[in-house]
Amino acid sequence: MIQLVKNGKTIERNNQRTLPKETVKLLMASLVQNVHTDIFRYSKILYKMGETALPELVESIVFYDWSNVENKGQIRQLCGIASLINDIDEEICKKTVQTIYNKGCTRVVKQCLSSVVSFTLKDYRSYQIVNINIYISKDFKDTETIYDQLKKWLPNVPKDDFTEIDRIYIIPDQTNYLYRGTYMPVLSYITLIWDVEHIKSLFWKRINLLTIEHTLYHEFGHHHYKHTFGQDETQEMEADKYAAALIKKAHPYLNILMSPLRLFKKRTKPEI
Repeated sequence: MIQLVKNGKTIERNNQRTLPKETVKLLMASLVQNVHTDIFRYSKILYKMGETALPELVESIVFYDWSNVENKGQIRQLCGIASLINDIDEEICKKTVQTIYNKGCTRVVKQCLSSVVSFTLKDYRSYQIVNINIYISKDFKDTETIYDQLKKWLPNVPKDDFTEIDRIYIIPDQTNYLYRGTYMPVLSYITLIWDVEHIKSLFWKRINLLTIEHTLYHEFGHHHYKHTFGQDETQEMEADKYAAALIKKAHPYLNILMSPLRLFKKRTKPEI
């Protein structure tokens, strides 16, 4: 049985121990089966329990042998539980992750865990738009402008597609990022790269903002279709189609401007 200590004090287990224990089991099963509604429901119950749920959550992953795991369901399970622990207590999560590192784990497991612990709310300014928590990195000089832009974009997303989306992270561009945005299927949150502050040209700034807006809608498209982990051509096409529809709705003038270009493209297409 694991004993968690924080600031020199032992974290007490929930008096009704069967409640968090059974809820953790249900969460783990829903993560393996990838049932989004259940993942969201049980995560929310355990999050509300707070620190008293931590011993059961930590036990569910820390004693497992992660040195030879590649199965997607198990990775979802680990990533979901670790993310929830991190949401409740970042310090406990870091200790748990270090314990798993010390015992040995696969490269995929390490990538999953490092992405979880790399986010700390101390590095973000928090806002809320349409009941979604917005976390904007403090690395930005002007977070209010980003917040104002998101307030214009998010109402374009159908209300039903906000269901279960808990948060959106806005982070600055870095050379090690391969994508402009990501969607986390396990706990349904979006990460968006914002690379506008350094651009001086008003024209290119608008182009970049349009690209970021499209990326935001694209990630919501992944959520709409309940896509899973990994780069899949069909999933990307579906998310792109979803984003294109919202861009058309938000910027009807773009379709008018693009029409002559499409016509020109058709006329200049070489015959084969």
